[in-house]
Amino acid sequence: MNKYENTNLKIYDYMRKDNETFRENKALTYFGRQIVYNEFLDAIEKLAVSFKMLGVEKGDYVPICLPNVPQGVISFYALNKIGAIPNMIPVLASKEEFKHYLTEVPARNFIMFRDFYSKVKDIIPKTSIERTIIASPSTYIPVDALKQMASIKTIAQSCYFDAQTKFSFRNKLMSWDKLMQLSNGEKYVQTEKFNFSDTALLSHTGGTTGTPKSAEFTNENFNAMVEQYRVLTELFERGDKILTVLPMFINYGLCNNIHMPLSFGIETIIVPTFDPKEAFDLFLKYKPNHFMCVAHYFEYMMNDKRFDGFDLSFVKTVTYGGAPLSPESKKKFDAFLESHGAHGVKILNGYGMTESTSSIAYEQRIPGSDEYKLFQLPYSNIKIVNPETKKEVQIGEVGELCAEGPIIFKGYLNNEEETKNVLKIHEDGKTWLHSGDLAKINEDRSIDIVGRLKRIYPTMDTTNGNVAKIFPDNIENVIKTCECVNECAIDCKPNKDRVNVPFAFIVLKEGYSEDEALDMIKEKCLELNAYSRPYNFMFLKSLNKTAGGKVDHKILIQMIPDDYSNSIEEIIYTKNNRKVR
Repeated sequence: MNKYENTNLKIYDYMRKDNETFRENKALTYFGRQIVYNEFLDAIEKLAVSFKMLGVEKGDYVPICLPNVPQGVISFYALNKIGAIPNMIPVLASKEEFKHYLTEVPARNFIMFRDFYSKVKDIIPKTSIERTIIASPSTYIPVDALKQMASIKTIAQSCYFDAQTKFSFRNKLMSWDKLMQLSNGEKYVQTEKFNFSDTALLSHTGGTTGTPKSAEFTNENFNAMVEQYRVLTELFERGDKILTVLPMFINYGLCNNIHMPLSFGIETIIVPTFDPKEAFDLFLKYKPNHFMCVAHYFEYMMNDKRFDGFDLSFVKTVTYGGAPLSPESKKKFDAFLESHGAHGVKILNGYGMTESTSSIAYEQRIPGSDEYKLFQLPYSNIKIVNPETKKEVQIGEVGELCAEGPIIFKGYLNNEEETKNVLKIHEDGKTWLHSGDLAKINEDRSIDIVGRLKRIYPTMDTTNGNVAKIFPDNIENVIKTCECVNECAIDCKPNKDRVNVPFAFIVLKEGYSEDEALDMIKEKCLELNAYSRPYNFMFLKSLNKTAGGKVDHKILIQMIPDDYSNSIEEIIYTKNNRKVR
């Protein structure tokens, strides 16, 4: 038996159980269309019947490639009810990635957004897909809102597509609306029994430093994550509103932004695509009590003059993940919220990874100070081990952060080797997730993340001829202290001598020229060891990010010219027009 209370349910049953007696409460809001729990739960039940009529059975994989739209949320829960496994495919996947995701596991049915069909129509015939279910962006959008947000041409194209496609069992295309009609009003299908070890969801790693992998999750994983919030804070109340802008194809979006609030009876305002510049309009229209996002959204909000004098007193919590905020940025955002009437707002910064379902630790402000510290969350156990011996280290000693508990994923699909690399059985007999992050635990049990084990590059220290190590995180932290720098990312690439050397990608704050900034940054880099000073710099308008808000190092590494550094002896900086090494 599962020892964790309330997690021994299917994901759908967990969400439904607390909402059965509150069916008139608002569940979803989509472009002004409000869907109450009565309509929402009935739609899930009907769709479950329809899936069964299509022959979808327990254990079947069903790829879903949808932005944040009601069809995606309803499909996710309906498939869970009958024991099928949603395969959450990123909407921005390349053609090659689509080919990989659709052939990795056999699937007969594929649910996707109409606007992405052209990208995959040539791939689908080469897969096991027998039927592609097309979801239209206009479904669930009120006519008035549709006229305001879309051009006549766009609407006409949508109608033309729907009209020209002959939807039937015999053809390879079916509209999502037609699928819903298959139930013919029938709303009951037996909930499939399940084991705790059953895969309930297939998600994909962010792939910031390597090839994305398909990760398997159980019902318990998702439900335990929601239980964390029940223990963590009482600020989430039935009837509250949450602005959901993170995509549902990442766990942070699906679990924290959709499953958690819906399980709490919180009105979930879903936004299919989000431009941070639209934040003000959304806050003005919906006045959300909770907002979950990635850190770099805050900069847009603070620089948006429309927020000047705008009352944000309705905000209760702001939660962010992905790349962390610097202490300076945290203080700045705290001040921003206070100056706009959002007094005492709880800012939660989750620390986690795809493999931990979502967060295993979170930052909280220490009462009476501006200092934030990272602490372990309920339903997760954290320890620091020696990366080589796997033995737990002493308090204050740096090692690899490992986590254990019901939120830890099942493993990588059909990839036993990679699974064994991150899930290891320790001396206590428990299976621990190895994060790849270097960290230490302090006397007060707070956690300091000090670097990335997998982002440590061997190099040569020319001052003594010894082997040295480049820590990109350390270099980034130094450069970020420059007043001209908004964002910074460091990646390494071997030179012709096969020695790793660092390259810097910089996003400047407004008002600074590249020449002016370069002098300031080089001056700051003199604080670093010579082998850690970037060989070259590239100024960008923005850093490439994954959907989870993390810097996409794969793309950045590809942007580094092969010949940007010919020799390790060429590390030359200038200070007051004098060359220094």
